[in-house]
Amino acid sequence: MKFNSLRSLSSGILYAGAAIGVSHLVQSTRAGAAFGLELILAIILIHILKYSLFKAGAWYPARTGKDLIHGYKSLSNWAPWIFLLMTLATMSIIIAAICMVSAGLMANLISTKISVSLWSFILLLSSCLVIYKSNTDALSNYLKWIVLALSLTTIICLAANYKALYQLFTSFKGFTFSLDNRANFIFLLAFLGWMPAPMDISVWQSIWIVDGKKSQDSNTRMLDFKIGYWGTAIMAIIFVMLGASVFYNSEIVLQDGAVAFTAQFLNMYASTLGNWVYPIIAFAALATMLSTLITCLDAFPKALHSTLKTIEYKGPSMFKNQHFLLLFNAVISLIIILFFSHSLASLVDFATIISFVVSPVLGYFNYRLLFDKKPWGLEKIVSCLGLLLLTALAFAYLLV
Repeated sequence: MKFNSLRSLSSGILYAGAAIGVSHLVQSTRAGAAFGLELILAIILIHILKYSLFKAGAWYPARTGKDLIHGYKSLSNWAPWIFLLMTLATMSIIIAAICMVSAGLMANLISTKISVSLWSFILLLSSCLVIYKSNTDALSNYLKWIVLALSLTTIICLAANYKALYQLFTSFKGFTFSLDNRANFIFLLAFLGWMPAPMDISVWQSIWIVDGKKSQDSNTRMLDFKIGYWGTAIMAIIFVMLGASVFYNSEIVLQDGAVAFTAQFLNMYASTLGNWVYPIIAFAALATMLSTLITCLDAFPKALHSTLKTIEYKGPSMFKNQHFLLLFNAVISLIIILFFSHSLASLVDFATIISFVVSPVLGYFNYRLLFDKKPWGLEKIVSCLGLLLLTALAFAYLLV
């Protein structure tokens, strides 16, 4: 097995770039602000339980040379249609939400009269150009440095607030998180359901592997996945620690809305740690969201293209072109931002519900591809528990 440091990383970096986004920057920070260090154990457990379900995205193409959508069709002819409908229902809403948060960061970083809508257009156009000019390997090379910069800057900020963090660890007296509180319960459902990422990212990773480095052997591909997967877990824990060390017990209520939250997020770090930290945490936050925006914009057209090919789509040929699908998704996302920004929260709720409902189904498909005809063992038992957890979270989210 050959693994030459950063040069061997490919799909694992793209996975990390897509996964480390709102669930880390916003949700993990909120988790630390509201509950201190209590949810760190939950992050570790959820990554263990979901590990094999996400691993299918690397294991299946390493074994067959095909992406997961091909595997889904081998299970059932209607399975790719489920993925197609979910993707069409959520892709532009998700891109619009990611772009709004990214635009909010830009609006706070650069003191101009440029509106969030115009920043969204600029970011979408720039991301599309990067994707258009890059193949999968080139894109992963760009994101290596973004993810590395993100990791270093967040660790610097965490180290700068070591006194507050030390006090949190030394004063920890047990778990006080209560599910009797409805708001806590809803937050925990969303936090665990979207951690480390929606299940469709496993499909994206399988596509990136098929499109990416042909020189990687199966062992290197699996190691690449493990670095990306557990790296996102570490970043989630770091953001919880940052949120706890800065906001916990401060009686500060974190605001909703892209511009309001990002302004408060950046200013509170600066006021607590000093103005010198503002550009560092701002760069880390912006790198987080831009990596997510670029990888998601890249993944959705590729996923649509692969799905349409798998179901033997016979419609207009332009929908078989990845560049057209990229532009189509970007335009619809911009329309949502321009005309539905006032109801974006409701649209995101809709996309979240779709993802929650379909995640156990995709998880089941991944489980089947991994463990059909395999005897029971520890990994199969843990994966089964992870699948049951996904199903329970989906039902609970719909109920509340």
